[in-house]
Amino acid sequence: MFYFDMQILNPYVYLFGLIYFKLYILYLIKFKDIVYR
Repeated sequence: MFYFDMQILNPYVYLFGLIYFKLYILYLIKFKDIVYR
């Protein structure tokens, strides 16, 4: 709820959240590749 409220108040916070989320997914993919190898 709090993040949703911030998202409405400040679009920059929302954009930063999207970028952070994408980097987090890429990190998980890299980590999985290292573990499976």
